[in-house]
Amino acid sequence: MREEIRTQDHPESLRSIFASPNITKVMHGSDTDIKYLVADLNIATINLFDTARAFNFIQRLAPKAAFESGTILVNKHVNLMSLENLAKIFLNLEMDKYFQVADWRVRPLMSGMLEYARNDSHYLLALYFMLIKLMARDSFNSQDEIKLPLTLLK
Repeated sequence: MREEIRTQDHPESLRSIFASPNITKVMHGSDTDIKYLVADLNIATINLFDTARAFNFIQRLAPKAAFESGTILVNKHVNLMSLENLAKIFLNLEMDKYFQVADWRVRPLMSGMLEYARNDSHYLLALYFMLIKLMARDSFNSQDEIKLPLTLLK
């Protein structure tokens, strides 16, 4: 299978999708994933948005940011890099991370593993839209309140 993926070049292939500048790839803490994609599958990634790095960037810009959904304060130097913590702050939800350290080489994947992967990617897109909106701001004041619609989750 690995060799089959390495040699695919048609427009719908994994390689073509990851190489396309017209498709934004959204990942969280993507350093290891990118290394494996290149080393194992010879796939380069263009137009990547990493939610962990984006949040780190926002933390450096804003002394405080208040979010209307319960007015949650995010302090400048708090280390909240995990996807689980970002989902808790931005989306007000608890993520089940039980299968994060499972052996993903085992086939077939258990139903809990499939649900875990589905949830991670589903909530990652909602975080992406919220972080993009935050980064588009011209400036941050110490008492800024940022109104973000939670309809992105629906």
